[in-house]
Amino acid sequence: MIDFSQAVQAISDNGGFKSNAQDTSFYRVYTTQGSKPIQVRVSNHGTHLWTWYDRNYNPSASINICIVLSQNGENNTNTSVDMRIKDEQGKVIGERKPFEVTQYVYNCQELNNNDAALINQAVLNIWRNGSFTDPLVNTPKKALVQRLQPTPKQNTENNQETNENKIMNKKQVIRLNENQLRQIVTESLKRVLNENNTFSIRAWLKGIQQDIDGLEIAMENGRADKLLPQFIANVRYSLEHIEDEIDAIRG
Repeated sequence: MIDFSQAVQAISDNGGFKSNAQDTSFYRVYTTQGSKPIQVRVSNHGTHLWTWYDRNYNPSASINICIVLSQNGENNTNTSVDMRIKDEQGKVIGERKPFEVTQYVYNCQELNNNDAALINQAVLNIWRNGSFTDPLVNTPKKALVQRLQPTPKQNTENNQETNENKIMNKKQVIRLNENQLRQIVTESLKRVLNENNTFSIRAWLKGIQQDIDGLEIAMENGRADKLLPQFIANVRYSLEHIEDEIDAIRG
């Protein structure tokens, strides 16, 4: 086992890396004539892809490599990125280009000083080879290799507005159906009350009231939009039977 902080520090010192503001990650950019810039990050934790847009070089036009020496092989990699480009007023004026980071994650619990030295030398060879070759690739200590690409962050503002619109539309649909239903029930009940009331008619009216009670409970639980079609069908069915009873009384 090696100390992950010391291992990261040793690589950064030998490779001429510069630390970030928190001194937890170290970066170096290597450029050659006619070749893509190579950006390398060495740290004790997984990368957050949005930070790569803060570097001096465009990550979509670079070879991006991340070496992670974590305490126990875990990492808190975050690929969520707001791909929108905004001006000073917050207006969206474009979209960022996607890119890829190849991340190598080592478990410092499994490494010894010799392993750390081999990894250190492999990092130094990146500038000559244009890529990173895991010196432990044929051993159980090999790095976990991850090909990371930005996951567009959801626009919570637009999503919230869309969800609010959906809720309003559902409420409008339910309100419209309620109004239609209220009109149907009111007109039919007026006709029933003007006729001789029989036991059968009262039974059908009781059924309608039970349906109404059920709908009110569903509305309180937010399930009215699902139950409303069946409710309307039940009430129409009851009203048809009431009308049949009235016709029978009229004889």
